[in-house]
Amino acid sequence: MVLRTRKSNGAGIVEAVVGLFVVIPLVLALVDVGSCVVCQTSNDAMAKQAARAAAAANIIANPGSDQTAAQNIISNWPGTSAIAGAPTLVTFRGSAGAGQVYVRTQMTCVLPIPIPMAMTSINFQAEDTEPYTAILPN
Repeated sequence: MVLRTRKSNGAGIVEAVVGLFVVIPLVLALVDVGSCVVCQTSNDAMAKQAARAAAAANIIANPGSDQTAAQNIISNWPGTSAIAGAPTLVTFRGSAGAGQVYVRTQMTCVLPIPIPMAMTSINFQAEDTEPYTAILPN
């Protein structure tokens, strides 16, 4: 009985290269998804903090201080390295009569690995509503 040995002649290398054609794009897509998650989480936290700061402002003594407080939070937000430009306050609504403040913020996330001919950045918006906490009855 004669045993034949099989020659590989580079079959392992071909399998590795074909496998990398699948694995590398998946890894790059995961990096983009991770960056988007970080940006959206940061934007949500910024909207929440801006609404809390506006809700804690004493609008009876200082009218307009609620919007100033929200804008200060957004202007000084540390953010992440994936953010393009400065985050912005898109919508602000607050009134003592309604008893609450509404804040909507926007942040642009630059993808670390842009998708060719498709997109290089994504805009995220977050909103939050908080009740006024600094209004005291007379």
